[in-house]
Amino acid sequence: MAEHVGDADAPATDWLVAGLGNPGREYGDTRHNVGFQVAECLSKRLSAGPVGTKAKAKVRVASSQGRDIIIARPWTYMNLSGPAVSRLVQTSRIELANLVVVHDDLDLPSGRIRLRMGGSSGGHRGVQSIIDSLRDSRFIRVRIGIGRPPDGHDPTEFVLERFSESERELVQSVVRESAHAIQICIEDGLQSAMNTVNGLNLAGEPPKPPAEGKS
Repeated sequence: MAEHVGDADAPATDWLVAGLGNPGREYGDTRHNVGFQVAECLSKRLSAGPVGTKAKAKVRVASSQGRDIIIARPWTYMNLSGPAVSRLVQTSRIELANLVVVHDDLDLPSGRIRLRMGGSSGGHRGVQSIIDSLRDSRFIRVRIGIGRPPDGHDPTEFVLERFSESERELVQSVVRESAHAIQICIEDGLQSAMNTVNGLNLAGEPPKPPAEGKS
């Protein structure tokens, strides 16, 4: 069924959720692949159909409150996510405002989730590839905090490392909450989803006080 997603004679799809990551078992549980984990969690949450292949992506089709949803994992390396996502947007006739891209974020502490519409890539190469391919940045981002590596640790190596045993419970909570937030976004709108998760700190740490002169 999913192989036919985006046929010219098919109706337009309401939403596209693209979880970013790298294909291959060696990357399966790495920090860079948390977007894949959220996509899979959302697929289970919405009882999505079987996995198919379209536009260099693994896709599943789901629905929620009458809205048709494609849940995709671009099956290219992270830095080349753009062409696959752009092709899915075109073939499925997605409104750009209904594109949700889920990705890891070094600048957000572990346990934090942020939803927003538009903006820059923040240096994330997968997101930048999508912006370049679409020639537009007006789509929804779900940023999953993975925190900064320890001093002296190469960030490129850090994102390609697997989550430690001590991190797994928190990661699972973040993945579940992120999938929940996406469902809220689809059913009730972005603002409702932002109100639900943008203030959460699943790590349970007290917020840091603002720097002097900032609020």
